[in-house]
Amino acid sequence: MTARFNSYELPPWRVVAVSGELDLASAPALRSSGLRAINKNSVNPAIIIDLSRVELMDSVCLGILIGLRRRCLKKSGTLQLVVSDERILQVFKLTDTYELFDVWSTLEGASGED
Repeated sequence: MTARFNSYELPPWRVVAVSGELDLASAPALRSSGLRAINKNSVNPAIIIDLSRVELMDSVCLGILIGLRRRCLKKSGTLQLVVSDERILQVFKLTDTYELFDVWSTLEGASGED
């Protein structure tokens, strides 16, 4: 199953919703979607990447998420993740990258609407 990407506004957030499998084949689309969301705001981008419908994620895509986070921070912005699947959460925990991100179990929590 290939990954699908949908971007939309949830003021003040720009949400990139991802579904399917994040692997080497979908890595360029993840990077592109994330960069478009970051570049929508020249200063202080507020980005949520919703991974709640992701079934699989490999280390290549984890690296892309780390790079997107770095770009947000350079613009004094923030990047938050929505992860509801324990298997996807384990990717972050096992690679000691969990602490790098603000991780939420729901979009409402990440956006402050909880």
